[in-house]
Amino acid sequence: MERETQSLLIKDMTFQVDEESFGLLRELATAPILFSFRDPRLTLHSRLRKVRELGRGNTFPPFESGWYSFRDQMAACEENGVDYVIVDTTELRTDPAPVLRAIYERLGLTFSDSVVSWEPRSHLHLCAPEVGALMSDARREGDPFFRRVLGSSGIQPADEVDLVAVEKELAEVGLAAHLAECTEIYEQALENPHRVTLPQPSAAV
Repeated sequence: MERETQSLLIKDMTFQVDEESFGLLRELATAPILFSFRDPRLTLHSRLRKVRELGRGNTFPPFESGWYSFRDQMAACEENGVDYVIVDTTELRTDPAPVLRAIYERLGLTFSDSVVSWEPRSHLHLCAPEVGALMSDARREGDPFFRRVLGSSGIQPADEVDLVAVEKELAEVGLAAHLAECTEIYEQALENPHRVTLPQPSAAV
């Protein structure tokens, strides 16, 4: 009888995985580790919104942006000979099928168009009770972190964002210097050979 192959997928935010835990994950990995990233102005602003929604104050400590751990965990993979893949989620959301196909190929998986479209599941409720307990009744019932996803039918392009206004807001809460650090890491990630990118069309002769 053919033996069934079992696999475990672990997903978490980089800053929530300490150095020791990430070392264990590297040892367990049987496929390249996948990191996602996007413009740090967007990631910092997203984190700021979530912190405020949870009533945790008007800003957050820089390590919670995830950019330091993103940099350090990629470096740890390099130092320990562990393969990894990184993908800019803005590119993924702009042209999901070919980007995901390239990711699946790197991970040794079989791609199917079914991963980019699905039936909405608006009736589901995914907000964890311990998270909901930190919110108002209205926000808890609205399942704020997942409502848009549950009501979707496919991978959607990123929203248009006023990045000038975002930079101003981040500066107002003391995150301008951290944004500069994150931007440097981001620019290095864009040039990283482990990044999944689409083949560029050949120039016309």
